[in-house]
Amino acid sequence: EIKCLYYATDGNDCLSIRLAEKYGFGFVNIRVTYRLVVNNLQRAKKSKYSFRKASQADLANLMKMTKNLYLDSKYYFDKNFPDKLCDKFYSTWIKKLALSRDNGENVYVLTDSGKLIAYIASGAEYNMVHVFLIAVDSDYQRKGLGRVLINEFIRAQQKLGYKKFQV
Repeated sequence: EIKCLYYATDGNDCLSIRLAEKYGFGFVNIRVTYRLVVNNLQRAKKSKYSFRKASQADLANLMKMTKNLYLDSKYYFDKNFPDKLCDKFYSTWIKKLALSRDNGENVYVLTDSGKLIAYIASGAEYNMVHVFLIAVDSDYQRKGLGRVLINEFIRAQQKLGYKKFQV
């Protein structure tokens, strides 16, 4: 028994959309993908924040931070998923990425005096880094930390040889 199945298609492909609707699929969301190619190494800007790879000691804070940050995602929007299940989905996802031993999967954190205030989770394949999740603690939002986090992340990935990014 299949309880959940997502069908992704080009929004301009009318035939695919009509066939999906004919077979019971309902519209849930539009996904926009951004790509960036960075050829020059980003310069490090002086920051009072620390940027590093997440450690096992960060797990509880990472999982706690996912709560209420992705309420606009397709999973919360799709009322076939109870909110508690969506909460569990995101906390489990960040935990698995943080504990992953796959060289391409990583979670990086931004800290302020040792307090975890932001993270970015990614995977890499075919010479491209895919950003899966990004979050800034609600107490630190609207202070430019997302930009700091992304710039530090790009710089770290460039040091590993990556030039292509997808969000």
